[in-house]
Amino acid sequence: MDLLLIIRGLSAIFVVFWHGFGAYNVNDISPLLNIPGRTAVWIFFGISGYVICYGFIYQKYSYSFYGLKNFYINRLLRIYPLFICISLIAWVIEYSLNGVNPLLLENLHAQILGLQFNHGYILNGVFWTLGVEIHFYLIAPALCLLFTVLSRREGL
Repeated sequence: MDLLLIIRGLSAIFVVFWHGFGAYNVNDISPLLNIPGRTAVWIFFGISGYVICYGFIYQKYSYSFYGLKNFYINRLLRIYPLFICISLIAWVIEYSLNGVNPLLLENLHAQILGLQFNHGYILNGVFWTLGVEIHFYLIAPALCLLFTVLSRREGL
């Protein structure tokens, strides 16, 4: 499990590296070190999905009301404080530069809750990952339960 957490951490570092430096110097850096941001994000997501399912299988998380409540509260606290803070900063910068409110009332819920299917964020396009992450968190317990039931039925 520690190795997976290390790889997940490296994937997060690769994403930051790509956005800060790698995308602008593709030919100057070894491809082993310059993993495209999207690729690193999907590696991170895959490992995160495994770690979450592992947590349900080995009872770090439970399928009880309180267990699921804690799972969702932890996910909410992991994503939204930083997301709202960065969104507010991006909104202030956008509004200061252009004098126009980039968020309209009709798209505010999709932009703040991350529930749109195209994962297009007006304030920062990099936030596409949050929509994917939120959708996964919503269905993760059900997917893990389905996997557990099917694997027990098959004797895996």
